[in-house]
Amino acid sequence: MKKLLFISNITNSITNFVLPSYYACEKMGIEFHLASNLNNFDYENNPYKDIVLHNIKCNRNPLSFDNIYSYKELNRIIKENQIDYIHCNTPIGGVLGRLCASKNKLEKVIYTAHGFHFYKGAPLLNNIVYKNIEYALAHKTDAIITINNEDFHNANNMKLKKDGKVYKVDGVGIDVNSFFNVSYDKNTLKKTLCLSDDDYICIGIGRIESNKNFEETIESIYKTNDKRIKLLICGDGPLKRKCEKIVKKKNLEKNILFLGYRNDIPKLLKISNCYISLSKREGLPRSLMEAMAAGLPCIVSDIRGNNDLIKNGINGFLVNDSNECAEKINQLIHDESMSRKMQINNIRLIKNYDVEKVKKQIEEIYKKEL
Repeated sequence: MKKLLFISNITNSITNFVLPSYYACEKMGIEFHLASNLNNFDYENNPYKDIVLHNIKCNRNPLSFDNIYSYKELNRIIKENQIDYIHCNTPIGGVLGRLCASKNKLEKVIYTAHGFHFYKGAPLLNNIVYKNIEYALAHKTDAIITINNEDFHNANNMKLKKDGKVYKVDGVGIDVNSFFNVSYDKNTLKKTLCLSDDDYICIGIGRIESNKNFEETIESIYKTNDKRIKLLICGDGPLKRKCEKIVKKKNLEKNILFLGYRNDIPKLLKISNCYISLSKREGLPRSLMEAMAAGLPCIVSDIRGNNDLIKNGINGFLVNDSNECAEKINQLIHDESMSRKMQINNIRLIKNYDVEKVKKQIEEIYKKEL
């Protein structure tokens, strides 16, 4: 039996990030191995017992010594388990996986770019260092899978191994129905969060760090000058305290709610009126797809990934700063027919990104490549 090693940075549970590849291997009779930082993995509730798990110290920080250890561990895993194929993901996993595949002369190496670190509008350092790294490693790659149009175009300019090919899939996929058909008590949930029926509820989801740019989102709420507007921030991260200070300085304590990590996102989306994300960089954002599946109008930064999903004025708005974001929030508040139109369009458009479709896309790629 052939064996495939799927490499990612950090995995707490088996999700749609992994499942399309797992199901493809299952159908093809390929033994599926997963190598990742599994320190917080929920082994007890893992239903996929036939996945062979390997815990490595992979770290998102490219300068971490953990990644040197991970490189050695991956080489050991490949040799001891007689791995035939590698499918690596994320920048660090992509570097480690392709170096190990080359060293061990594996049959095939596939790399999924969930968002190149070089992109339109990126810092100069990114567009020099990361770009050169990706172009160099492309020579060791049989297939590159991209999830947005900009990355697909960039990958097609790279020189892959002989007969190498670039593919595009629709992200990691989401279970569309689980966000559209949600069972919940709207009044009770709103009461729990001290929200009233007069509130216009915006929601932002993600790690509170520089890239997600929640400072700009808070500024947008301030600039609407409308006390009915409430922003739910779902997530945690290193810039939370900074954001809380901004909120206090602008007297927005009653308007901005820091909810921390939540396991009821589908319900929170359902009580919200619009979704906001002013991220600086994205691949194909899962949280935006979830908001679309919930039927929310979406106001997002005009960047790669976001503009693959949102068509300006059709199912949301693409904006460039907090002034534009505030303007669009106010526009949605006063134009219910536009909000309704965007809701209908999002529910229709998001069907293209259902996980079942992504499973089929990955399966077709595996059949061609493996």
